[in-house]
Amino acid sequence: MLQEQLGAVQARRQAVLDKLSDTAGKNGATAMDTDAAAGSNGGSSGVQQQAGSGLPDDEAELQQVAAEAEGEIARLQDELEAEKAKRANWHDENIRRKHNYIPFLFNFLKLLAEKRQLKRLIDEALEEQQRQQKERHTKAARMEA
Repeated sequence: MLQEQLGAVQARRQAVLDKLSDTAGKNGATAMDTDAAAGSNGGSSGVQQQAGSGLPDDEAELQQVAAEAEGEIARLQDELEAEKAKRANWHDENIRRKHNYIPFLFNFLKLLAEKRQLKRLIDEALEEQQRQQKERHTKAARMEA
């Protein structure tokens, strides 16, 4: 969807730039002559011709429309990049969610036990848990008082 919007805005910008170059390059030629020349040009696509319809003839207005199209293109490109980043994060999360960590954890605990660090780490974790429970109990007692 964003890709389609971006393509449409880019086509509109290109139509504006083409019309700007036609108006700037016009030396006594009428608007019909330049439109006929643009229509016979094999490089113009149907999308550009559709995007070019309804464009103002004034050069200042065309430049303003071109600037607005540039801003819209930048906004859509930012949205597209954000969407791609979001999908990449989803992909990474799905991989993490589906991975089996049990063999890693088992080997990690086995290695800690072989190096005689597992018991010490368990004791430290139990002491920390008891300290946190005591803090919660003290905090709850203060709240009641």
